[in-house]
Amino acid sequence: MAGARFSISRTFSEWAERHNLPAVRASVTVASWVWTGLLGAGIVLLAGKAPHVRDFFELRTEPALVVLAILCATSIAGVLLTRTAPPGTRAAITIFGNALTMWFVASLVTLSSARGATVFALLPVFVAAYHGYLLRGAPRYPFVVLSTVLGIAGAVALDARHAALFELVTPLAIGVSLTLGSVALRTDELNAERDKLRAAVDAQALEAKSQEAQRLSTALLEVLGHNHDIGNTLAAARVNADWLHRETQEGIAPPAADLHTMADELRGSLERLARILGESKHIGQQMGPAAALQEVNVTSCIAHTVETFDARLRGIIRRELEISSNAHALVRGGVTNFERVLENLLRNAVEGDGERGASQIVVRAKDEPTGFMTIEIADDGPGFPQESLRQAIGAFGTTKRDGTGLGLYTTERLVVASGGQLLRANRPEGGAVVRVVLAKGGIA
Repeated sequence: MAGARFSISRTFSEWAERHNLPAVRASVTVASWVWTGLLGAGIVLLAGKAPHVRDFFELRTEPALVVLAILCATSIAGVLLTRTAPPGTRAAITIFGNALTMWFVASLVTLSSARGATVFALLPVFVAAYHGYLLRGAPRYPFVVLSTVLGIAGAVALDARHAALFELVTPLAIGVSLTLGSVALRTDELNAERDKLRAAVDAQALEAKSQEAQRLSTALLEVLGHNHDIGNTLAAARVNADWLHRETQEGIAPPAADLHTMADELRGSLERLARILGESKHIGQQMGPAAALQEVNVTSCIAHTVETFDARLRGIIRRELEISSNAHALVRGGVTNFERVLENLLRNAVEGDGERGASQIVVRAKDEPTGFMTIEIADDGPGFPQESLRQAIGAFGTTKRDGTGLGLYTTERLVVASGGQLLRANRPEGGAVVRVVLAKGGIA
């Protein structure tokens, strides 16, 4: 016996925690019971006092109004007394309120004529269906069904004239209550599974972003590692290189030709190191925490970058934009970084492999059906070496004599940090194509 009581108590506590408390609280308030009282009184007075209608229902209004008054007064007192009560107590009061509500609507059946009772018999079914769904009255939580049966039994105790009608109504009310309660519980379970799946997906996305941030941080440290204490070294080396270059030009240090060549090579190396240091600073600025995702107008950025870059190239860049003039993309760092991406890709196309560059460049932009847009830079240059296409873009990898190897690497890191992709390929007809895929923003 003690074990059975413990099992019932545990089941009740579980149900009290699981049934839809926010919805119950929204429907069980002082205001809701006041409106219920007014609506119930209106139904009673209409069925019992209105001409012609009273002849059909023959409802005894006085007992019906007494039952309604007991329902509303008890329910309002329960709401006021259990506002700060634990879930179990509130659930018990809710069940009691359900029994009283069923008592009232079933009383309308018992207190009416045979014709009126047939019409009013729909009310217990509707109330049982609503409370079964709201209070999760499934077979494993039979508390709603028990309160429904108690309410009907209380109504039959007032007048048993229509007991035969309740033999049909009661099973129907119980069946509808259990069915809708089971559907509600299954819906809750599916929603919980969906939320868990969404949380898992969000966690994976967060982990991917964390790994990407770590990769960016590692890349930055790698770049800075190649430039350890390089600022002071550059300053001293440049002074020496300038002095050596000046001395060799004046013919003071023989052999002049060898020293002059050495000085030129030294200066070139130092300048390349200076560019590397500058690029490493840009990586930190572009992909650091301060560089937030911002919406950029793709059309205007492409137009500004191409016009600025193409001014000295005599019109070798052609634009083919299949997007609206107010199409936006999300880029970390906003317009400045997006135009830098475009400029880096255009410069790579123009410079090619350092020996031969492109003579024609096409910039395309088009919407994708998946919430992204693609910006494509295609050229007729030498294309990418096949071995480089099989490898990830790395820092310091370049085929150009004076290149730093950081332009395309920085560009790719910035695109990825913006939630996009940078894809490289060679065109069948010759030349290279780079596609930048970015998430679309809103429309300004």
